[in-house]
Amino acid sequence: MRFDITLEPSAPLPHFLIKRAKKAVLQAATEGLRRFVLDGKVFPQVE
Repeated sequence: MRFDITLEPSAPLPHFLIKRAKKAVLQAATEGLRRFVLDGKVFPQVE
């Protein structure tokens, strides 16, 4: 699975804020995927 996120702040952000945001997004995505898999959902067929 791949996630692409682009952040274009209007002002420079400290590196620790960017790192914290990356961690929060990754945790949310991982939790969502984990729930999806554990619920037994099936991906739709792609033709």
